[in-house]
Amino acid sequence: MGRDQYSYEEDRPLNWKILSETTKIGDYKVQKAETEFGGRKWTAWFTTDLPYQDGPYKFSGLPGLVVKAEDSTGDYSFDLMKNYKISDFPEMVTFGNVMKVKRTDYIKQQEKYKTDPASLWLANVEAGGFLLQ
Repeated sequence: MGRDQYSYEEDRPLNWKILSETTKIGDYKVQKAETEFGGRKWTAWFTTDLPYQDGPYKFSGLPGLVVKAEDSTGDYSFDLMKNYKISDFPEMVTFGNVMKVKRTDYIKQQEKYKTDPASLWLANVEAGGFLLQ
């Protein structure tokens, strides 16, 4: 928001129910898991064929890589499109300050930004973050 970046640790852990159902998605044998998050029921399919324990958005914590996650209404769906090796991970260029905050403080700041986006810009001007000519 503005020039600053906010980082927070998720304080809403996912409680996965790993089911015995399996199928194949693309080249991967996957297993079904379910959870509730953000007021929605989610189904995820994860694979242990790859050496990763991760997933899109907030969907991690399973014993493999989530290759598909979808809410029960079909409004949201995350699908692994491609998996490939990269020789060198690109360095992220950042601007402004990176601030670690609580999730609740982030939400408050986000609402403030939605209500008055110029307030963050003005705060940076007043703090000398921007040069006006």
